[in-house]
Amino acid sequence: MSLRLTSMLMMMLMCSAALAGCLGSDDDEKGSTSDVCSGDELIVAYEIKEDMPADDIQNPQQIANYLCEELGMNVKIYEVGSSGLAMEALRFGNADIAMNIDGGPAWVGWNAYGLDVMAADTKSDGRAYYDAHAWVKAGSEVAIAHLDGDDSTDP
Repeated sequence: MSLRLTSMLMMMLMCSAALAGCLGSDDDEKGSTSDVCSGDELIVAYEIKEDMPADDIQNPQQIANYLCEELGMNVKIYEVGSSGLAMEALRFGNADIAMNIDGGPAWVGWNAYGLDVMAADTKSDGRAYYDAHAWVKAGSEVAIAHLDGDDSTDP
């Protein structure tokens, strides 16, 4: 064989080996979500936690896949750095819904921007709220404010 033919064959062999990984798909055999979800796009603002396991029920990609299958829509995760930024994403139209929002930013979204709650996570006993408690030193300003009979000064 000539040197030129050998060089060409080696080059083709290396190119085919390099491209072999590009032929497959990471999607499962049942069909990809892009086959199922071909409608409008739903954008979900979500604060991504660094330590979130991939198989966690709160993993945003699992939630996106579930919403895609149930709604028949493309679902895109809009990654935000905090609950406050999720509210801003809703406010300025960068997201359609926000998930996993803390109480303070959710209250601001409701009070200042007119946003509504569509769903809430529940505790094991079915409550969608929690009770916060605070202890104060007897005789402090906060303790005195609580005992003055004026509800507007209660902590």
